[in-house]
Amino acid sequence: MPGIVAGLLIVGIGALLVAFGLTVLAGLTVVGTVGAVGAVAYRSLRGGFHRATGRAEPRLPSSELDPANEVFPPPQPPKSLDAH
Repeated sequence: MPGIVAGLLIVGIGALLVAFGLTVLAGLTVVGTVGAVGAVAYRSLRGGFHRATGRAEPRLPSSELDPANEVFPPPQPPKSLDAH
């Protein structure tokens, strides 16, 4: 009889540990979901979220981005493969 009680006690402790672990995982899921929804809402309200593509948009106005103002490095001559 003491063996059965000990076995049931071990099974009960294991069940409590599994239940506790699942509760912690469920809590982390809720916290992560709330955080993600808050981040998306913040970006949407601040204007940094494009609704059609779901991607972040640059915060600079398009008038400041002029392709004519790009600076490129000077072209380098091709290097010889048989340099001595």
